[in-house]
This record gives sequence, structure tokens and C-alpha cells, in this order.
Amino acid sequence: HGVLVRHIFRNQHLCKLLTKRGCTPYQAPKAFSSGVHMARQEKQKSSTRPAAGGGANNDAQEMLRMHATLKQASQKLSMGDLEGAANLSRKLLQRDPVYMGALQTLGVISLKKGDFHQAVNCFATAAAEAPDDFRSFLNLGFAWFGLKKPEMAELHLREASRLNPDNPEVHRMLGQVAMEQRAYETAVTALRAAVEREPKNLDGIIQLADCQVHLGNYEEAAKLLRKVHRK
Repeated sequence: HGVLVRHIFRNQHLCKLLTKRGCTPYQAPKAFSSGVHMARQEKQKSSTRPAAGGGANNDAQEMLRMHATLKQASQKLSMGDLEGAANLSRKLLQRDPVYMGALQTLGVISLKKGDFHQAVNCFATAAAEAPDDFRSFLNLGFAWFGLKKPEMAELHLREASRLNPDNPEVHRMLGQVAMEQRAYETAVTALRAAVEREPKNLDGIIQLADCQVHLGNYEEAAKLLRKVHRK
């Protein structure tokens, strides 16, 4: 029974997590990752560059052109054209290395393609640019988990939870990271928090049942799975 639950989770839910339409940016202690530090340095350099063009009108026109390009990239992404979306995003980042929309789009594409190193670079840069947005922390959690670095994943997910304590996806991912570390009691706490915040999410209930199986709490797992069958 426990093997079946684990099979369902590992082959379906984790795939959904790592291919989800991603998430944005970050308030981190100094040593969170070298990527964040490098991104901040790049941001400082870019802020000292002279603006291209000759005035506010040129700047506004450039921003409109970039916004139109980003819209095209988003459309290509929604249609499944990952390469087309990635190429447009890279062009935008050549013009502005900290353009948030392009960083987010390229980061999401990288998660979908399994290029987790690239995803870390994109979301760390976004995190440095917008330090109060939890989504880049969440996406960094996905990326580090994909790189089989659960400690780094947990570090960023804890920050995401601090910034947005009521987001169920953050708690679900914290639970999965804890399970990977075989910290099942910690996982139960996180997964219960996720289910409390999103009780109709069947994946979250299945995760929690799986964790209860690992702890030998078969009756509790059965109760949870009965809820899934009733929904």
C-alpha cells in the first residue's frame, strides 16, 4: 500500500511541481547563494549604465517594445514552444539583464526543461532584483531540489514561507524536501499545513498519506486516502 502511494507521488506529483508555471523574487541573508550575490553585483553595474536613447520618450518606446516581446514570449510558452519563448527571453535579457518578466519566463522554461542550473541563475537574479516576492524563493526551492540539493532547497523554501506563510505550495514542497531527507515528522507538519490551507488539493492529501505510511501510521493514511476517493 505504501509503495503504491509513493509510486503515485514520485511519478505524477513531483513532475507537476517541477513543470508548474513558475514563480518570482527575494529577501535573503547575505550567504544564501553565490548566484544572488553575483546578481546584486550585476544589478549595481547595470544601474550605472547610461540610458540608451535620448530622453524619456525613447525610454518609454523601448519599454513598450520590450513589453510586446515579453508578451510574445509568454504566448509561445503557453503554446509549448519552449525554444521560441527562451530565445525571446534571452534577447530581452541582453538588453536588460535584470528584466523581471524575462527572468521569470526563462526560469520557468528552464524548470520545464530540467535545466536546473539555469533556473537557479534566473531566479537568484530575480530574487536579488525584487527581494520581497516569495515566488523566486519557491522556484529556487524547485530548482535546488531538482539538483538533488535538499538542504539548499529547504533554505530557500523557508524564506518563501517567511515571506508568504499561507501559501500551500510552499508547505507542500517543504514537506517533500523533508521526506527526501527522511525527516518524516517534519514532513507531516509541513504537509498538514498545506492541507489546512488547501483542503481540496488531492495531491497534498496523497503526499500526507504517503508520509504517514513512512511513519507506520497506516490507519491515519487510510483515512486520508478515503477522503481522496470521496472527492
